Amino acid sequence: MELSLSKDQAELVQHLSMSDTDRRILSYLDGKHSIKDILSLAQTSDIETLKTIYALLNIGAIELTESPVQAAEELEIDNEIMEKIEEMNNNYKTLGYYGILGINERASEEEIREAYYKVAKEFHPDRYFSLPSDDIKEKINTIFSFATEAYETLSNEAKKREYDGSLSVKSEKPASKAEMAKARFNQGRTLLMMRNYSDAVTLFAQAVYFDNSTASYHYYHGLTLSKLNRFKEAAKAINEAVKLNPLKADYVAELGHVFLMLGFKARAQNSFKKALELSPSNERALEGLLKTEDNKKSFFGSSENILLRISKKYGLKRKK
Repeated sequence: MELSLSKDQAELVQHLSMSDTDRRILSYLDGKHSIKDILSLAQTSDIETLKTIYALLNIGAIELTESPVQAAEELEIDNEIMEKIEEMNNNYKTLGYYGILGINERASEEEIREAYYKVAKEFHPDRYFSLPSDDIKEKINTIFSFATEAYETLSNEAKKREYDGSLSVKSEKPASKAEMAKARFNQGRTLLMMRNYSDAVTLFAQAVYFDNSTASYHYYHGLTLSKLNRFKEAAKAINEAVKLNPLKADYVAELGHVFLMLGFKARAQNSFKKALELSPSNERALEGLLKTEDNKKSFFGSSENILLRISKKYGLKRKK
């Protein structure tokens, strides 16, 4: 948002009793500067600058305007939401009515309604109406329609009974352990994205039970355990993932963070060093090493200097 002088009140401003500082602030109200810009340009404290801006806003002397650039930026979706949309769009059929709402078969009518409202709020097409991408909007419409269908079915006793019966028929065909593991894993990923950690961790544990040879199953099981502050179990699970795939830097780095939470600083540093040897630009590993160092700026200087010191200390080769 930019600030500009109100055309209707321009004459009023000329007759106001203002200090030199106030008039300097007023000179920046040209529709080209945001509040953040004005705070940095004004040669006074932020509090005093904001007081002046507030007073002018209060009498209608200035107005807020939205720049076209900012409006376009606000249409962008952050990576986390985009991942949720992709994850849900790829797995909604596998999840079924219960999975899409993040509930189990024993959910009460109120729990079904609350779960639907939560999903509908996040994936309602109106939220993304102004997006330029038809592909994203189509995916959102698909998710929302399926969630609505799920709610209408599960909140109706007769339809719910019929749906549950169809699940029983489908389950008569025995699935392989690998298929069951993959289904649990996909459901767990979706619930993890929705921050439903307690149900997600159960599904990941089931995936590991059906197939303990897949590193990603152990990793996500451990990652979710750490979200629940069950760090000892998380370390064990992620360590299994590292054993199965020792070249995956993300697994090694995450294990380091769990070690940090357990108070094992030396083990954590060793994990971060290994992760950086595998991937010199791994952000989680660099972040972890920064946490293990004596992170006082007066001693180390800028964050770039800290990273250079870490690289030299641990003999790491950073990408240029």
